[in-house]
Amino acid sequence: MLGILLALERVIVLIIFVLAAHLLLATTSTQHIIAALQWYFIPLNNIGFNTDKLAIRLALVLDIVQTVQTLYIKKSPTMSKNPVKIISKRVSGLLLEVLTRAETTPLRTLEIPHFSKPPLWQWAYPLFLFGLILIGK
Repeated sequence: MLGILLALERVIVLIIFVLAAHLLLATTSTQHIIAALQWYFIPLNNIGFNTDKLAIRLALVLDIVQTVQTLYIKKSPTMSKNPVKIISKRVSGLLLEVLTRAETTPLRTLEIPHFSKPPLWQWAYPLFLFGLILIGK
């Protein structure tokens, strides 16, 4: 019984992370995500990482995830009762669509705003969440 409860806890945490990532992507533009990541990755400059490239790649991946999610939702359901066939058919169709879009989508330019550090009051959000985590244990 303890194993089931621990597994349920992990599933709930995973669902919360997915919902939080979805909320972040729905409410924040790609340019703002890149600027925020650049600011947070500043300490990595001291050990030789190119934080500009890292931030841009992460933000572009997040942007593509949103696009692929939309494509997946728009796919029509398969009329099979075998779950393996349903999954394989949807994933293969999605892969073909993604590859087609990758070849035909024109290049675009990203403008990255440079923000200063966040205001002091905004640090209350992560501190509040950290406090909730500590109380929960």
